[in-house]
Amino acid sequence: MASKNVDIANRALSLVGSPIISSLEDGSREATLIKTVYDDTRLVCLRLHPWKFATTRAVLNTSLEEPVCDFAYTYQLPADFVRMIIVDDGRTEYDLQGNTILTDSESINVRYVRDEDNVEIFDTLFVELFAHWLAWVICLPLTQSKDMKDSIWAALSRMTPSFKHVDSADNYQKTLVTETWLGARNYPASGFVRDPMT
Repeated sequence: MASKNVDIANRALSLVGSPIISSLEDGSREATLIKTVYDDTRLVCLRLHPWKFATTRAVLNTSLEEPVCDFAYTYQLPADFVRMIIVDDGRTEYDLQGNTILTDSESINVRYVRDEDNVEIFDTLFVELFAHWLAWVICLPLTQSKDMKDSIWAALSRMTPSFKHVDSADNYQKTLVTETWLGARNYPASGFVRDPMT
């Protein structure tokens, strides 16, 4: 797992066959280029999937001006908002407009992907995906090789679905609790005597 942004940068540089750097501030051509695209590329990767390491919750209950639309309330999205996952466990209709969310609820609980930049908590799969995206972005400026850029894109296309699947598989799964009488109705051996009239 990467512990510094330079680790991700050097992974990307190794993918395109360029010299590694000591930091994003070392003044080299490679460091200057990666520093320019690092944050934008990180945000692209964060928006691709509701990564668990970057997921958080917030309660929005301070309405802004009354919206001119079909909804009753307007709320400011959190400053670190990147991607919406769910609002009120899926029970509330809403619309995202710019950096606001419109809804008819007086208070809403949102789960979203935050703008996470702490490399130390990045998932290892995210690190690899991020490094490949960086490599794809910097490939042409550093190598002038379209074939290499296409090869990196092919690798990204292969890994992205499986990485998303693995991350999603670890998500919390809500289990529906079956009432005792319903279970006995379906499984008489459980000991519950079924009413013959039902």
